Amino acid sequence: MKGQVATEYLIILAIVIVISLIAVGVVRSMIGLKAGFNPAFSKIEWTAKEVILENVVIYENGTAAVKLLNNANYPIVIDKIGIGTPPMTQNAVTIQPGYQQTIILKPGSAVAGKAGDSYNLNVEIVYHDADSPILQSSVKGSVTGVYQ
Repeated sequence: MKGQVATEYLIILAIVIVISLIAVGVVRSMIGLKAGFNPAFSKIEWTAKEVILENVVIYENGTAAVKLLNNANYPIVIDKIGIGTPPMTQNAVTIQPGYQQTIILKPGSAVAGKAGDSYNLNVEIVYHDADSPILQSSVKGSVTGVYQ
């Protein structure tokens, strides 16, 4: 009886150790993806949101061109956008479902950098349903690339 209990204990301990090692490996691989500048990862991160960040070009002076896609099934109005900064009010832009729109951001809406340097910045987009301006929503994510 004692031998059986000891064997069961060792098997359970081995299972816990294997699961812990797998969890550590997964966490390390996720940290490695976030640490590098990988534009493909940015696109994957944005695909499941109502507003999809298709492309970003950030210039040395802090202005940026942002290409957005409305992934929702209703028209949306973009109110604020911030790339590496708190979201700033922009000229309201309405995007129909399934359509894309390129928005030129005001200086200061994006963190400026030296041309050729890489960036990995957090992005927040504040928007609302075109039929319901009171209820605002926001999407957050990150974007990587090279300053122009």
